[in-house]
Amino acid sequence: MAIRLFGGLAGLLAILAGAPTAAGTPAHQAKAAPAPAPAPGEAAQLARKARSEAILTAEGVPFIAWLPLVEDEGDYRPRSAEEIVGRAYALTLVAYKASSGDHEGANDAYAQVKDRVILSASEIDFLRDPRPSDQDRIHFSWQSEAAYPLFWMLGYVDALGRPENQIDPDPMVRLVSGRTFDALVAGARLRPQAEMLDALDLTYRYHWAVRQAGLDGALPPAKLNPDVLMERHKALNWLVRYNDDASWDDVTTDT
Repeated sequence: MAIRLFGGLAGLLAILAGAPTAAGTPAHQAKAAPAPAPAPGEAAQLARKARSEAILTAEGVPFIAWLPLVEDEGDYRPRSAEEIVGRAYALTLVAYKASSGDHEGANDAYAQVKDRVILSASEIDFLRDPRPSDQDRIHFSWQSEAAYPLFWMLGYVDALGRPENQIDPDPMVRLVSGRTFDALVAGARLRPQAEMLDALDLTYRYHWAVRQAGLDGALPPAKLNPDVLMERHKALNWLVRYNDDASWDDVTTDT
């Protein structure tokens, strides 16, 4: 499992070095040596973090400055358009069945792409179950929120927007039902990895804020939706192989 390391270590050490000692005096009297310049990859990560924090500040969303950096472009093997279409299709399929109750239609659709779309163990169980529980239907209906950032990455969605309100899943259902799998792959225009990482960094810090609010017994800040954030964060983590090549069911959203 990938671990997000604390970024800006030099900056963190500088904070600690300037902190008062138990006696209330500065931890050092001599002039501190200049902090080493960040590595090229870390410089991009620090700049991304700074942009996210500027957005959080403007929106009144709390954050902690020492929250770790997210991955940089050289830290993972990017997903192909075919991989992303396959995962987006799977999520849209189970969300459609959950919302519509169309067991036969969902299974017929899967039969046409089963050699190209890899379902997780829980998705297979849900798709096969002709009478899933209400709890399962609620759970899988939320998968459209995870599909949305994947369609955005593919270029089929113009903008992610703030994670406040649930998206309308119907356009995604029409998209996968109106084109062949190969046509979806061919029509994809993958966004730059840097743009996706910007979205991941901001989502990661949003998610920390809503989780911390929950721990504090407070409402989510700035109208953020915890459930939307959970699914969006999972999809973006999947894109950077945060848990290596783990099944969808095993992708985590650590904050």
